[in-house]
Amino acid sequence: MNNKKTVFLLAAVCVLSVLFSGCGSGMKTATIVMSDGTDEPGIGGRKFESFHIADIYRLPESFTRNERILGWSASGGVLAFARERDETGAAMINRIAFPYEQSDTLRRVKPDTTEGVLSPDGRFIAETPSSASRTSSALQIVSLANAQTTAIPTSAMPSPAFIQNFGWSDNGRYLVYLTVDPSGGGDARVGVYEVSSGKARVYRIDGSDEAVEGRTLLSADVSDDGRSVLLTAFKKSRNDDKEVLLGTVRGNAIEIVYTHSIESEHTEWIGSDQFLFLGTEGTLYQYDRRNGALAVLLEKVDSFALSQDESRIAYSLYDQETIYAGKMQGKNVLYNEPVYHGLLPELLTWSPDDSGNLLIYGSKLYASQSYAPGDTEGRQAFVIRFQ
Repeated sequence: MNNKKTVFLLAAVCVLSVLFSGCGSGMKTATIVMSDGTDEPGIGGRKFESFHIADIYRLPESFTRNERILGWSASGGVLAFARERDETGAAMINRIAFPYEQSDTLRRVKPDTTEGVLSPDGRFIAETPSSASRTSSALQIVSLANAQTTAIPTSAMPSPAFIQNFGWSDNGRYLVYLTVDPSGGGDARVGVYEVSSGKARVYRIDGSDEAVEGRTLLSADVSDDGRSVLLTAFKKSRNDDKEVLLGTVRGNAIEIVYTHSIESEHTEWIGSDQFLFLGTEGTLYQYDRRNGALAVLLEKVDSFALSQDESRIAYSLYDQETIYAGKMQGKNVLYNEPVYHGLLPELLTWSPDDSGNLLIYGSKLYASQSYAPGDTEGRQAFVIRFQ
């Protein structure tokens, strides 16, 4: 028995020697903490270590030239709308997947159909069909998996109406669209379509004489619960300054409850109670409608994008060809780290899956000054894969 104990103790000593001194073999141990991106820094002795770049893939010029990048597909590839049309006038939606070397055609688009807006999960695209007239327009959702088309009920559209802008809620449950009177009467309405139920409602803007008078509405962004919208607008009386208007659904109307001057039309919801927007001089604000708190997150920001789980943010600064990434924590952005240098981004978007890949699309700073709007020549696209 004593011999067995002696053997056991010697074995234990040898194991401990290997762990702490390598037991003469040169072997060492280290503790590596892998974060899933959800841990708060300092909790349980763990530190959020993010944005360690594993690979950077440049998408081929044949894919980015003369195409508008739409975003991520449901399978993790990148989708683009080809501007070049065939002999019938039809365009194509092309897809390129890992390792991002060769693209294929996912869908042919009928002539005169809009380029469309991709859903956050990459499964659907919203577009106005070629059947729409010049004085009125329709809206439809197309499945990219089987090309099944769902038309938004025309009964939900004011008549006459022209759809000026449309987009998705961050969770993909709702499609919001901004309609205007094509006769120039200035009557603007906001429509919200629930994808799962197939029901649509159109809301007037409450007190429109005061809330919208002197403004030209530009875009609409709906919250995850479909009960609030962010409208952006030109304010004609102040040298065409832009504003963001927060509206809340009250019965059959949207009541404007908050306004703020903005630099960019881009806004992003955080859930259904908070949102981000760029104020004048590139100040990135976070507004909480529950208590009216307005917080400054970053300064001199030119563009930004939240990940779908709202835990990460990518952004660029004024006149810089550097793209940064950070972790969202409350009213702060932590671990701001440069992740790419050499591009002035026009599009930043995180992959909808758990991979956390970042898609960037843009041009060099010196080259961007010579490009006309809509010109894709010379643009570049990259996929950044993090560890």
